[in-house]
Amino acid sequence: MPTELVLPEGSIRAEMAYDMVIEGFAKGGPWQIGVIQGPIESGKSVAAAGALYAAMCMVPKWDKGIRRSRWLISRPTYPELETSTIPTWLSWFPEDVYGKFSWSEPYTHRMKFQDVEAEVVFMSFADDKPDTLKSLRSTEWTGAWINEGQFVPRRLVMEMSDRTGRYPPSARIRDYPQASRKFLIMDMNAPQTANHWVLRMRGDVDLPDDMPDSERMAYKKPSFMKFYMQPPALIEVKDALGKHAGWKVNPKAENLENMKGDRYLNLAEGKTLDEIKRDLCNEVVEANSGAPCFPNWDRDRHSTPEEIQAVEGLPLYLGFDWGATPAMTVWQLVAGQWRGLSELVETNSLIIEFAPKCKRMISQRWPWAVTEDGPGIIAWGDPEGDWRDERTGVTSYGIMKSAAGIIVRAPASKDNPQLRLETGRRVLSEAMPDGRPRLICSRHPTRGMPRFCSAMGGGYVLKMMRVDGQEKLKAEPVKNAASHVAEAGLYVLWGGGEGRATMGRSERPPRVNVRKVAMERGERKVFRHGLGGRR
Repeated sequence: MPTELVLPEGSIRAEMAYDMVIEGFAKGGPWQIGVIQGPIESGKSVAAAGALYAAMCMVPKWDKGIRRSRWLISRPTYPELETSTIPTWLSWFPEDVYGKFSWSEPYTHRMKFQDVEAEVVFMSFADDKPDTLKSLRSTEWTGAWINEGQFVPRRLVMEMSDRTGRYPPSARIRDYPQASRKFLIMDMNAPQTANHWVLRMRGDVDLPDDMPDSERMAYKKPSFMKFYMQPPALIEVKDALGKHAGWKVNPKAENLENMKGDRYLNLAEGKTLDEIKRDLCNEVVEANSGAPCFPNWDRDRHSTPEEIQAVEGLPLYLGFDWGATPAMTVWQLVAGQWRGLSELVETNSLIIEFAPKCKRMISQRWPWAVTEDGPGIIAWGDPEGDWRDERTGVTSYGIMKSAAGIIVRAPASKDNPQLRLETGRRVLSEAMPDGRPRLICSRHPTRGMPRFCSAMGGGYVLKMMRVDGQEKLKAEPVKNAASHVAEAGLYVLWGGGEGRATMGRSERPPRVNVRKVAMERGERKVFRHGLGGRR
């Protein structure tokens, strides 16, 4: 296809009204993959349909004067294709004008108009599992459109791109090399996670410091890829104290011609603040479900998108949760305010593998804390970490000490989920004398604690129990992907004196236990101070 799509006069594309960002996306360019992100109802799907139509009109006349082509339109599930994507497509390209639509899987629209004959196939591809990729690799397309791409993994997108530019067969279009150019377009709303591959490839977030170079290669934006970002549909209005006061329509929003009056504002009704920010403000906000353990968590008040710098001279507080998904959170207590600096969360990892990573993270980012004359570290962890493994006879605490030189203590001899919850809620509700919150965390995607912030914002949920045929909440959290990092942070509050304050007891300084811990292979003694005690 040519680098910019220019259609003959009288084309249906002339009926589609475009705004600035959408027009750039729909017109195409020298890229092979075009990705547009924007609010709901911003015209993305219509623009993508128009771009596909324009592309099929520009395929060379390679078969007896016919512009013959084959296109893929994909979405994660067939019901989503049936209820949304296909109706949008047929509203612009009805069967009585463009040709019969086959409603048997895979759904196919065989289009015939002027000198164009195009086969448009609607198929569901949801993941990048081997069977899915195997099925995709047996196909050949002129181009493709991925609808609602925020739910599609990176590898599937790149594989789908590789299957475009393969029809017409190269032997039939030797005189038209531009026809074999790969072509894939994708529309999406704001992702529901700060670690989404689009954000990484687009450069919105930094890659984790410990990501291997072999994996980093996958997130380097290809030269043939172009990203488009629409402006938000709504703008948040805040009062003099910086608190949420309402919404107004963004005068720079796109598709306003079709969303006149209060239509964008009406879409905000019945939605949570996070849902509105994600769906209508085009912001990345984590999606959660269930009854949150901390309903008084305020994302704007208790967290910041910026990295929080540690204060040299004050000790680091570490919190640990064990198991197959170990987590470490890093804090400081500055003049009575808890500041969440960073986190380290692993999946399917043993403590013996996790411990050296904790040591490396601390020595690289806060080396001053663990020098011989440094302030040291105060580490608290899940009381279950003091239980001995029946086979090896070692504890998680023992592994952290021997493999990382970090001496961890339990805030109590037995875990107390209700006390943890009450302590967390109390700290979140309190303020400093100047009005600042008593707890604030960095949700910076790579140098902050985004998983902890996501957990506190709703990922960490309460258990449901059935009583007399009705479901009721239980004051005990669900063990899920969010619980580990959340509890790693709560153990710091509990052990750091907040647990005693919740129970109405006077605070006391922690008992100090200073140990010299030799590092492996005769390296410099970095972790000389283990500060801790039982409460």
